[in-house]
Amino acid sequence: MDVDDEIVSVLPIHYSNVLSPDIQIHQFPLLTRPLQVPPSAAASGKRITARVKPRVRRLEVHVPADTRPEVWNVERSKELGAARKEDDREKNQEPKGKEHEGEEPRLSEIRMQSEEISQKGDYMLGVVCDGQLHLHPISQTLQFRPTLTYLDMLSRKHKRARLEDESESEEGPPPFPEEEAPMPTVKKEKKTAGEVREVQVTTRKVDDKSAGQVQGGLSAVRREMLQAIRAEEDEPWEDLQFYDVTTKESGEALEGVFSQSDNHHRVLHSESAMQSDSATESDSDPEFTAYEAKLQSISDYPILQDEPRFPDEKVLCQATLQAVEQIKNFDLSAVQRDDSLQKAVLDVSNVVLHFMDRNCSRVDPAATAAVLSLFPYLADAEFLSILFLHRKISRIIAAKAASPHALSTVVCWVDVVLAKMSMFILTVATGFSPRPLASSKFIQSQREEDYVRAATQLPEKWQSVIEVVGSKKMSPAAVRLATRLSFAAYVMVPQLTTCRRWTDTNVQPVDVMSAILRNANHKPMNGFSAISSTPRCDDEERINYAMIISIFSASQIAKRRQQASQSLSPMRIQGLSYLLATLQVALHGEVESSSPIMLPYEHLDLSQTILRIAHVECITDLTITWLYHLNSPFCMGHASDCPNPFSVDLEFTFSNEPSSGAVMLQILNRFTTQLQEAPAPGTLSLGLAVVLHKICAAIIHLLRPTTENRRSHFEDVIQPICRSLLVIFGFLGDSGKDLDIKDLILEALTLVPAATLRSCFEVLRENADLQFDAKVNEDIARSARTANKIQASLVAPTTALASSLLAIKCTLFLLTLIWHSEVAGCVMPRQASLLLSTVANILLGSPSSNQLSVMRDALLTVVAVSGHSCISQDARAIDEDIFWDLAIRSERTNFVTASAFAHRIMVTALNSDPLSLVEGWDYLRDVLLLILSHRFAEEQEALALLVCPVLCTAMTKMAQATSPAAEYMLSSPWTMSLCSELQSLISVEHSKDARYLAALQQRLRNRGRTLLDQLARKLRRSPALTDDYGIDARASRLVFCYAPTGSRLVLVPQL
Repeated sequence: MDVDDEIVSVLPIHYSNVLSPDIQIHQFPLLTRPLQVPPSAAASGKRITARVKPRVRRLEVHVPADTRPEVWNVERSKELGAARKEDDREKNQEPKGKEHEGEEPRLSEIRMQSEEISQKGDYMLGVVCDGQLHLHPISQTLQFRPTLTYLDMLSRKHKRARLEDESESEEGPPPFPEEEAPMPTVKKEKKTAGEVREVQVTTRKVDDKSAGQVQGGLSAVRREMLQAIRAEEDEPWEDLQFYDVTTKESGEALEGVFSQSDNHHRVLHSESAMQSDSATESDSDPEFTAYEAKLQSISDYPILQDEPRFPDEKVLCQATLQAVEQIKNFDLSAVQRDDSLQKAVLDVSNVVLHFMDRNCSRVDPAATAAVLSLFPYLADAEFLSILFLHRKISRIIAAKAASPHALSTVVCWVDVVLAKMSMFILTVATGFSPRPLASSKFIQSQREEDYVRAATQLPEKWQSVIEVVGSKKMSPAAVRLATRLSFAAYVMVPQLTTCRRWTDTNVQPVDVMSAILRNANHKPMNGFSAISSTPRCDDEERINYAMIISIFSASQIAKRRQQASQSLSPMRIQGLSYLLATLQVALHGEVESSSPIMLPYEHLDLSQTILRIAHVECITDLTITWLYHLNSPFCMGHASDCPNPFSVDLEFTFSNEPSSGAVMLQILNRFTTQLQEAPAPGTLSLGLAVVLHKICAAIIHLLRPTTENRRSHFEDVIQPICRSLLVIFGFLGDSGKDLDIKDLILEALTLVPAATLRSCFEVLRENADLQFDAKVNEDIARSARTANKIQASLVAPTTALASSLLAIKCTLFLLTLIWHSEVAGCVMPRQASLLLSTVANILLGSPSSNQLSVMRDALLTVVAVSGHSCISQDARAIDEDIFWDLAIRSERTNFVTASAFAHRIMVTALNSDPLSLVEGWDYLRDVLLLILSHRFAEEQEALALLVCPVLCTAMTKMAQATSPAAEYMLSSPWTMSLCSELQSLISVEHSKDARYLAALQQRLRNRGRTLLDQLARKLRRSPALTDDYGIDARASRLVFCYAPTGSRLVLVPQL
């Protein structure tokens, strides 16, 4: 450092040897990647293990091998595994685990063994935290390298095998009978392989008297080395637990590096402390330095050393209740001046601490009722507020007694009480369930010390503690402490008292809700990091999330009671979405449950037990209420009945919020449960129908291709949402509001890829409780019965039958989705054939109407889909002539029917009837001429652009027909007009103002040119084109569209 360098900052240095000699440096010089389990081994449940020989200070780390076929030789691993097993047996170091009988040993792990490296000087571990440098001495430096002693064993094994082969070859072949037998030779005795003899040869003079001494000295050194090796081999291994850097235990150890090196905080309780006018401990004691800091748990504080004596639990509870009342009645200004009052405060607080300390460790079942009756007095908001006033007075006393150079950290008796209360609250909240103990006393002591430090970080006033819940500016320990205190005051105390009222007069429910939602909007932070894509949370985090949800729920309920006669302002969906995601983490440990089906929790863990305390379901109720009162067109007629309607852009709100997918899935799960419990289909109330309608509308917006840049936020919930929609579809009835929701569900499902939808169908079919196949076939059978009644009437459908026709249309749409997704075995062929044939008879025997036009489109589309599905036999009830007749009789502006007719031509053989072939050609030609000439309603432009390529392709196939009718088709003047219009469209460049013609030219440039080329070849009697028309007939997609006459499902080519 240059003397002229500017000093930027000065850091106080804290040196501690509390962790000595447990801090070491571990180096892996031959490791080219982090010390982690390879993915192939992690997938099979393997993990890193370790063991130690304490006396010789030898460590081994066993890393599972990467067993991918491209980098691992299985046969070689068996050979090396056998050698390692033999090497371990020879050294009496076989692993404790027993192998299965007949199982071949394999080399499944890499053993990294330590070698101590001498340290030149003193090594230190330094951590900078909160503007302070914490130093810890490093006791050892170890380098780990792979141990390959099994290769020596394998080498000796191969050497023995070679010696045996050479021995056999020395005997030679037997002599021939004609030859004279050779003279017998004396065979040298062969030494056994692996035998080691010590041979020493020295050359010395006769008068060399020191030779014997040298020889003896060398033998002694060798003996010492052999004894050291033998001692190391004889010492058994002791297993160690290995924690990766991502584990909770590793994080706690890291926190201990700097939390244990701070100045040791003490609570003064002795007479000498009282004489110093201090009920606190500060860093003003010059004899107590950071070098003398040692770990101390809460139970080691002097305030707990003089344990009060009570004959039984009943007397202790009475004394605790009296102590609480005395703390509340102390004159704080007098306490600040009077030493005797300060001692009295410490004495009564000692009783409270003793009560909580005893009931944190063990609770007598007979005393549970007494503990619960006393808990509201300890966790009451008024008492907590007085405790914070006592803490303020204690800090004032400490400030007066502190030296000028003392640090600002002050720990008073209130901090210790709050820290102990945190553990006591968790014990009571979880139903006095025994909590798992820490892995060591060190970790337990560190946790208790962290509670005290967290208490020192809380705000000065109790009213400000709620601001710490979920705050990103506070430490995780402080957030947990603030959450537990708020949970006890606002959730547990009202639940344990008969009045069940809001007990805090200084903090109102709306203040609590606002603080939680304000912190929730910060996204990832302490207590609300569940919103982002994080790994599975541990139990401590889940308990914290459960408490946050319960606090918000209790506040909302109290607010509703206080403002029962007032108009409540609606909550914003963004804040509620974070709470819903937090609720998911509290329940499952992750944002999304791994189970596709919602089932009850039969056995509750700690966080789920906490959620039982408050009415958590009110959060979903809030969201549903918020959606219901949105001033959208669907509920316009009902908005006048609701006070203070307000307007929000629903699509913008949902599409720009990543958590909206979790919100919608949560509500859909509630709907699924409610519909499953309904006595009969169609019992959905109007209010819930409004909410479900808006949820489906938002889902449709999220799944549209135009929001592809936003769909990355919702990929994880697309399949669960689709499964929920399919389940809800099966439970809805045939009323008007239910059919509207069915339409929206079908539209949403058409926006999902066929493979994803097929996967959703398969998951639902595998769940025996849902009986999905039975519900689908029951819906088809019900629609078939309704169609039979309509056919028997033999009159045009009236308004009374319009809802029945719409219900049949929805069933046909569902059948289209199933067949288009190629879900085999879901639909019973007989039921489907009966429905399709009955609908066809209705269309043939009844006069035309708007309702029947929609039915015809649905029927032709499902039959067209069945022509290239895995279950095409279900549509054989529809004769091909009937299909052509129904299509040709439709209006030329009906592009839905034209698309279905063209697809049917593409996937089936051409009609052999010349007259039908000519009529089909004329129908498609007229439709294409309308599209080219733009002679249709403007709202049909998009649909015309979608279907025009498949029309050209179907006409190209029909032009290849060898029937005499083909010449008639081509010689028609209307066909010539079509060629002229198509040639003009393709060859002429259109201006940007003519957007429709420019888009039409782009859609028909290739397919239109192919059609013109085919017609020219046919007129010249040249060979026809191949069957490759530029469109894969089976590669199609379904598009849901709306028209004045009703919704339609259009089959369009996948270009």
